[in-house]
Parts: sequence; C-alpha cells; structure tokens
Amino acid sequence: MELKREIYKSEVQRAKTDTAFVGELVDAVHPKRQKRELREMASQTLMILAEDAPACIQPYDEVFFEYLAGKNGFSKMTSLYCITGLLLAKKIPDFSERIHEYLNMLDDDSVMVASHCALNAGKIAAVFKGFEPEITKRFLKIYESRQNKDRKDLVVAYIVEAFELFAAQSENFNEINAFVWQQMENDSPKARQAAQHYLTHFEFQ
Repeated sequence: MELKREIYKSEVQRAKTDTAFVGELVDAVHPKRQKRELREMASQTLMILAEDAPACIQPYDEVFFEYLAGKNGFSKMTSLYCITGLLLAKKIPDFSERIHEYLNMLDDDSVMVASHCALNAGKIAAVFKGFEPEITKRFLKIYESRQNKDRKDLVVAYIVEAFELFAAQSENFNEINAFVWQQMENDSPKARQAAQHYLTHFEFQ
C-alpha cells in the first residue's frame, strides 16, 4: 500500500511527541467509528508511524489484536500494518503465540483484509525465518479456506507477490514454485500477472 506521507506529514510529526494524540488515532480506527475522513487520517498516520516510529504505537499492540477480532475490515487492515510494523521493529515478543490470530485474516470475509494480510505476512517471512514455515504452509493451503474460488483467486495474486519476497530462502522453494506455476492457469488475470512476474524474477521464464 502506498502511504500518503506528504498529506499526513503534520499529523505524523505531532504523533511522535503527543502520546494523547496517538491514543485518539487508535480510537478513531475503532470498528464502531464511522467518520470516514477521520478514520482515513488516523489509519494513514498509524500505518506511517508503524514504519517510521513504531515505538509510538507500541502501547497499543493489544488493541490492534483486539481489532483483528472485530468485524470491521478497515480496522483490521490498519491493525495488520501496525502489528507488522511493531513486529519488524521487534516490539512484539510473543508473536509466536499469536501468529494464528494474524494469519487467520487470510480467510477473512473481506478480500481487502486477506490481501493485505498476505502482503504483510510476506514481509514478516522475509525477516523472521522462524515464522516463514507457518506462513508458507498457510499460503499454500489457501484453496482449502471456506471462501469461494473467485475470492481465493484474488487473494492468491497477493500471496504470489508475497512469495517473491522470501521464496529463495525457504526450504519449501520447490513447493512454492509449483504453486506459482499453477497460477499461470488461474482464472484471475491479476493472479496470472503476479505469477508471470514471480517466474520472470526467478528467471524461470
């Protein structure tokens, strides 16, 4: 996701020194909040902080996991980026106990949530080898989820994109490659395009 850094520059700067404001941002992406412009500002600011200054949002790590358990796709997507940023900054020491909460978003009713879960999980697998096997297993089993095939095909495009970040270091490289080759026949043009990019990247084509 392309973050709107220039648009929300002042909010990000304020959040770095105003802890109360950070709390307001977190509250603004609560599943029950409905003011669209406020939610958009808060979401973008939090996701930028997750990348640039994760310590600012660390006090709310439990809140982000709570949002994952809710029903609002916007809150879940924002939380995925915040949790990922905190993890990459090594600020979630017990993630091994919570990885299933995170990866369950691959089966979320919202394609947006599932897709962004895949992209962010790829970042995690690329950095933390200990989490890579579980992430790879869940990716490869995507067609066993409860969602319909059209929805799965869309998510697969993001899974293939994520695989490109870490496949070369995986002990399951051959399985991953076989999965990606299968996507060349996928009904989704986006999945086929992602597969083509992956295969070209690894010089299979």
